[in-house]
Amino acid sequence: MEVKKVYQDIEFELVDGGVRIHNNFNFTDLSKYSFRYELRHEGEIVSQDALPTVQCQAGEYIDIKLPQYTLETGKEYTLNFEATSLTPDLLNPGKMESVTVATEQFVLQPYDFTQTAPKGKIAIERGEDWVVAYAGTTGILFNTNNGNIVRYIVDGKDVMQQLPEPWFWRAMTDNDWGAGFQRTANVWRTNRRKALGATVEEYDDKLVVSGKFYLVDAPSFYTQTYTFRADGSLQVEVEWQRDGEYVPELPRFGMRMILPADYKHFTFYGRGPWENYSDRCESSFIGLYKQSTDEQLFPYVRPQESGNKSDVRWLELTNDMGTGIRIEGLQPLSVSAMPHRSEDLDPGMTKKQMHYSDIEPRREVVLHVDLVQRGLGGDNTWGATPHDPYRLTADKYSYGYVIYPIRHISK
Repeated sequence: MEVKKVYQDIEFELVDGGVRIHNNFNFTDLSKYSFRYELRHEGEIVSQDALPTVQCQAGEYIDIKLPQYTLETGKEYTLNFEATSLTPDLLNPGKMESVTVATEQFVLQPYDFTQTAPKGKIAIERGEDWVVAYAGTTGILFNTNNGNIVRYIVDGKDVMQQLPEPWFWRAMTDNDWGAGFQRTANVWRTNRRKALGATVEEYDDKLVVSGKFYLVDAPSFYTQTYTFRADGSLQVEVEWQRDGEYVPELPRFGMRMILPADYKHFTFYGRGPWENYSDRCESSFIGLYKQSTDEQLFPYVRPQESGNKSDVRWLELTNDMGTGIRIEGLQPLSVSAMPHRSEDLDPGMTKKQMHYSDIEPRREVVLHVDLVQRGLGGDNTWGATPHDPYRLTADKYSYGYVIYPIRHISK
């Protein structure tokens, strides 16, 4: 799908009052193609219609007027275009099927990532090396020596099986192997860190706990700040900064958490429906998608990094009863959710000839919430790295998101 999108011979361009359609064919006019558009409001269709027959010769372009819409302030709107043609159905002689030959998406009004602080009060208790806060039936316990979360509970049950932790490694792709990235980035496999101290700030409506760490294997500083809010939500903010001249390129910058196995329903608003990465997202349009965590791992012959979704605004993972979590980004996120850990897909320093059939799903959902992953590259598979804009070589990175527990409400 990615190659098809990049190589399409019909291009779309927004102009005042409408759309400009470019015909990049050498000999074919566009009269035999059907064109449609749809206006979406944060993933939901607001309006859709067919365009009139497009009379445009090869190598030329044509401007077509579009209806004018009033856009609601603070909401994201996207405009999608599609060109299709009728071709013979090879499996049903005599019948025709509609085939998509070109697509495009434009963001008319960007998403608003602003978070409004919830109103209300929380209760706080302090101990010698701990602090606990309550917002109704939601509670959270922190270790005040290092700033880590110890437990996060809603209605007497843990929100997660394993709480968020820094995560920098990914299972090597075929291109990573070709570039020797399993060696040059090897220090990121481990996550050894030394606590440098923590701070606690108490307010009527929130508790702010911040911990600072030193990453031993890749000399750098890591700061995590948790804000427990009056509605029981948890805001997470992270900052990383290198310390020293040589710190290898990061495979990813984010956090990992483990959720119950029955949180299989994966709903997200971002790029989809198929997996996509920073340098592989031309064909993945921003939309609202509902999927299962069981279908996220792509069956590559050799197991490797898979299932990522980029430019995610928010996601939900729930069970059949509707209980789960919602995560909203403070900026676009890069996420994946599946019953496999990166360790399961990673043979180590050598390939070991693993195959897709060797991978068994775990009885858990592994959720990665990242700022970004290293690009996939692919100029060749025997040494080329991703292009510089898609590599994680900066001196510092920071990002944030908010976790909202979702309760099942009995009818």
